[in-house]
Amino acid sequence: MPRNLFECSLFLLASFVWGSDFIRAGDAYALSARAAGANACYNVAMLEDPRLSLRMDFLLRKSRVGRELGDEELAQAILLRAQNLAVSGSEIGRTSFLLGLNAFFVGEYASAQSFFSKALLYHPDPPLELLYYLGWSLYKRGNYDASRNVFLNLADLNQGQFSSEELNTLLAATDFNTASLEVAKTRLRDAATYPKGTWYREEALYLAGYSAFRIDSINQARRFFSDLEDSTRRIYSLACLELADGHFEEATSLYSRLDSEAARYGQAVSLYLAGRLSAAKGLGKDYLEGNPQGAFAAQTYLLLGTIERDRMLFRQAVSLIERGLELDSDHRPALLRALAETQFARKRYRDALKAFSELFTSYPEHLGDETARLLAARSLFYLGETDSAEASLRALLDVTRDEVIANETHYYLGEVAARRGDYLAAAEEFASVKQGSLYARALRRKGEMLAKSGEHTQAVEAFRAALGVTTSRDEREGILLAIEESRLALGVYPDRITMLKSLIERYPDAARNPELQLQVALEHVEEGNCIAALHEINKLLARYPNSQAAPEALEYKARCQRRLGKIDEAIATYREIPKLAPSSAVLMRSQVELAQLLLSLGRDAEALAVYRELSTTSRSAADRATFTLAMAEIYYSQGNYQTAVDLIRTVINESSSASVLKQAFLLGIDVELARGEITTAGSYAKRYRNRFGETAEYLFHRGAIDRASGKLQDAFSAYKEAAGRFPERSESRIDALIGAAEAARLLGRTGEARGLLEQAALEVQIDRQRIEITRRLQALE
Repeated sequence: MPRNLFECSLFLLASFVWGSDFIRAGDAYALSARAAGANACYNVAMLEDPRLSLRMDFLLRKSRVGRELGDEELAQAILLRAQNLAVSGSEIGRTSFLLGLNAFFVGEYASAQSFFSKALLYHPDPPLELLYYLGWSLYKRGNYDASRNVFLNLADLNQGQFSSEELNTLLAATDFNTASLEVAKTRLRDAATYPKGTWYREEALYLAGYSAFRIDSINQARRFFSDLEDSTRRIYSLACLELADGHFEEATSLYSRLDSEAARYGQAVSLYLAGRLSAAKGLGKDYLEGNPQGAFAAQTYLLLGTIERDRMLFRQAVSLIERGLELDSDHRPALLRALAETQFARKRYRDALKAFSELFTSYPEHLGDETARLLAARSLFYLGETDSAEASLRALLDVTRDEVIANETHYYLGEVAARRGDYLAAAEEFASVKQGSLYARALRRKGEMLAKSGEHTQAVEAFRAALGVTTSRDEREGILLAIEESRLALGVYPDRITMLKSLIERYPDAARNPELQLQVALEHVEEGNCIAALHEINKLLARYPNSQAAPEALEYKARCQRRLGKIDEAIATYREIPKLAPSSAVLMRSQVELAQLLLSLGRDAEALAVYRELSTTSRSAADRATFTLAMAEIYYSQGNYQTAVDLIRTVINESSSASVLKQAFLLGIDVELARGEITTAGSYAKRYRNRFGETAEYLFHRGAIDRASGKLQDAFSAYKEAAGRFPERSESRIDALIGAAEAARLLGRTGEARGLLEQAALEVQIDRQRIEITRRLQALE
């Protein structure tokens, strides 16, 4: 039996027009899908009658068989020859129809549409099949509106040639693809009554189910899907429905009844959405181990990456998503977006921007993803590319109709203006933010911008508006402080101390009160009134002994005690800080101050104990190296060179911090010179130069090595060049001038040495160096 209209037409032509045995035999082979046999018969027929090469119908036979045999170029050449043979309107119409059918059945829908349209113009009595295949060609090309019009015309002209249910299904398909979901669902309301066994019944039920699902008619969708005859499709569709409806356990159960890759992927998604992340991850990993190039491999990598991102394991998430991107997949845009979002969450804004750029460049349709565009613009902002960020944000603001996106865009435009110092423009952008998650923050930022521009009355109004919509206690207290700061600027309070005390009195239970009390003390410190500062600090420690402000309060208490000459009390205060802040920046800073104080008092052993404790408790490797180096300096100053050398070597071997290594190499030079080990000192200098170049510090120490080696002219040159590189009046420059003067003296160039020392005397600011310069000048006399 002929399988389609094209084969039927060939069969009729062969039977009634030609009557050739070879052509008829070739047709028989062609209809039984034996293209090689058909081609052989047609070749013999051409040998018997060469005039067949001028007959259009025969050329169509040859073209079709040639295409089935894989000879695309020959098939196309034969088709063009046949088209050129058509002369009359009737012949052109009939030829175009047959050419259209040929193109349609090999998937060349654009060519098919062109031929069918031409056939409509020239065919004297176009068959209804022409409209049928023209509608299908338009549909396959995504021209759903034109396809609907053709199928509507066919339905009006249909006299029983086509099933009304089939045409209804085709019309519903065009409705579905143009988002007319309610219309599609209504057309297919009786899909369950369509004849069983027909292709369009299954498609009608499937379309009806998904149309209902897309408009949230879940129960209707379930009824349509339940009537599907294909059990795999029925279970899969119902599983997708349960998944979307939030019935994750039911979806998992349905997916488990299927063996397909899609089913296993769907089951993993169900487990993920049900919160069973470990089970979802395990199923996904099992799938990838068995199907590393499977149809759902890319989506599975995306799912696993999402699971790791939810667990805040961003590095693993990025690795999984990048493995998904290595596959050739239609899901590359989704993977790129997920990669960009994950890098953004990691604050890897350059990497996020790279992924967004590829997404928008390779897939321009994703420029309509306004959330992605907003994140890309924010990445530019965080990278400091202010102009580009503003351009991106304004371009987004011009097209968005989403109020949430518009709010965020206005907010970040406000931050852009604030960064540029255009505070009034920033306030206007923050004022454009409407009700939503950013509304309270935008009102506060508006107030801050107005305050910075000196518009304190308006700032107070903005702050009070923000106070009315802010629920966070910490945010509310911050706004209250901002209001009082603006009122202070308006002259309501005589000074900041009065303002802060008034705020504490009005809100005695505020969580920020310890911080405010500390600010009161710091105001006194800035005024130089250490006695009043100590009074306020003691009040803070008495009222809020366990507050976060207490360690910093103790730090300032110790500093005030030092200023007042109460050294022993200051030391005792410093020693209290580790009890309140066992690991903090305040602890590190204050204990370094304690160690330096002890060193200034000549209590080296106690200072060593402080540094030793810091080096063992610090979490930072760079900090531990710094404290170890400080211990080495103490041992060096005591003359304990071997211990200093051991500590310096430990730092050099274990530290990767450039600044620490610089100090270690330079201290190593000083210690080895003190030991008389000039070669070892030179080795440290060489390592320093190879790593950091000939800096001013290097030249100064190079001068010391050369002087110790007796290379006085080299030492003089190194010291002079170092002095020229150090900042004027700096301690290092004065030391370099003194070193150059000493080298000049040893060379017998007394006048030059005196000139260098006199230059140093003009710039010196430190008493120790001033005394040294004076002594050396007197020695020259």
